[in-house]
Amino acid sequence: MAKLKKITEGMANGCAAIDENFNALNDELSPSTSATLNVGNGLSIKFTKMGLGIVQAEFKGELKAVNPGEEMRESDSNYTWVSQNFCPPETISLAGHLAGANNSFHIDIDPTGRVVWWGPVLSASGETPRGTVLYFAK
Repeated sequence: MAKLKKITEGMANGCAAIDENFNALNDELSPSTSATLNVGNGLSIKFTKMGLGIVQAEFKGELKAVNPGEEMRESDSNYTWVSQNFCPPETISLAGHLAGANNSFHIDIDPTGRVVWWGPVLSASGETPRGTVLYFAK
């Protein structure tokens, strides 16, 4: 956690202390790790882990056929679980939308990194997932 300077003398140290505090917070929140993972069925997620364990997840890609409740994967034996560096301490739901359509979706990410689709039934390729969400990692 950033060490913040207390303002004790009003304007005598106020401006400098505020500037130092903002700089300390900015340094702590600067991106530290980033990776784009194809988690399956055409869904890619760009993960950026910042200070304090905050993770930004940005949905990308072009979805292939998937049903609600299914694990995201490319085939029966090929899938990429989310790296432990970006995993939440408990199962979380991340919401997004399908560009150019009137549909939304969410995915669950387990602490193990497993990703499950909870959106509309997609029987054909071509839907474009979009959205950016923030959550806390382990």
